[in-house]
Amino acid sequence: PGYCRSNRGNRSGPFFMPATAKRKRGPRLLPLEPRQSFRPFFHAPDREKKKGPPAIAAQVRGRGFDMSNFRIRTVIADDHEIVRKGIASFLSTERQLEVVAEARNGREAMSASRRLCPDVVVMDLRMPVMDGVEAIGRIAASSSPVKSLVLTTYCAPDDIRAALEAGARGAVLKSISSSDLVRAIVDTYKGKRVISTDIEDAFNANPPIPNLSVRQRQILESMSRGLTNRDVSVQLDIGLDTVNEYVREILLKIDAANRTEAVSIAVRRGLV
Repeated sequence: PGYCRSNRGNRSGPFFMPATAKRKRGPRLLPLEPRQSFRPFFHAPDREKKKGPPAIAAQVRGRGFDMSNFRIRTVIADDHEIVRKGIASFLSTERQLEVVAEARNGREAMSASRRLCPDVVVMDLRMPVMDGVEAIGRIAASSSPVKSLVLTTYCAPDDIRAALEAGARGAVLKSISSSDLVRAIVDTYKGKRVISTDIEDAFNANPPIPNLSVRQRQILESMSRGLTNRDVSVQLDIGLDTVNEYVREILLKIDAANRTEAVSIAVRRGLV
């Protein structure tokens, strides 16, 4: 008696506390009102959740693509003013598209993309100051959400491949119809890969240029001049077995059955 139960055995320790000491009480509670749940008086009232901006991006991405309340912001990049103005004028009449800027070259297109952050840049390839391939590569390297669509006059497979490797989402020719161009821009924004049929046919007819080493190009050039493997060995001062191995690698890379076909393919594709 006279001491806390936990301190009966030690009346002089650091935890010694007389039983008459007042213990701290918990929080006081307000009386409950009828049909009101129990709640301490210090509990903050439920705050109304703030409503954020309308989730337009959620409407246009993924399921339920709804263009009624959204316009795809587009930049047109072309060095020919008549072509650029014509495309911009037509696209401005489309309800789901909005042309926010025009560019005369790749540098202006890159600047507009950085400044305005559009959804899609419709990019020509052959432009002064900075071509389309370099501009597409810089836009893609900037980790920007801007998507690039190639719109070109020339069906040059190597240039279009370079643009796709640089980061373009698709490529179409200027000979397509206006409705197909609108559809290509919308599909590009949705993340789809858009390739014109003519460009696909050109890809199939012209496979990618193989990455030949300097020595392989030297041997292929010697082959195009009619030199035999032994002649090449003497000319380049390397062993005959080494030349034979290089020739086998060249045939595999350019998908040729023999030396004659290899030379024909090299001449046709500008490798020699």
